[in-house]
Amino acid sequence: MQLRQMLAVVGLVLVSSFVPVPSEIQAQIAGNWELSSQGPRGGDQTMTLVVEMNDGELTGTLTLQRMGEHTLKDVSVDGVEFSFSVTLSMRGNSFEQEFAGTVDGDEMSGAISGARGQRAFTGKRVG
Repeated sequence: MQLRQMLAVVGLVLVSSFVPVPSEIQAQIAGNWELSSQGPRGGDQTMTLVVEMNDGELTGTLTLQRMGEHTLKDVSVDGVEFSFSVTLSMRGNSFEQEFAGTVDGDEMSGAISGARGQRAFTGKRVG
């Protein structure tokens, strides 16, 4: 009976050593990314996403070519899935854009949701 219990404990220890801890999962999205999507008016749009791990918390910025740099809010990672939002301002109006997607190594993909609907984006790690 003791041998079975010991083997069970050893098995649990081995399995748990292969399960990534939250900070390792979060680290998958950390880095510099170049995102591409179609802009709200149909043209190609390139954005720079910088995600950093600071004291176990994810922070960062999203830079759009014509709208400058914006601070990420509500950054969340669950396994390979992530989400964050940014508040953009244009002509005196502010609006929220929500990004949600998945990370696969040095690539990501997902959707951008906002007042004008939803559009797809892709991304590649650049540093």
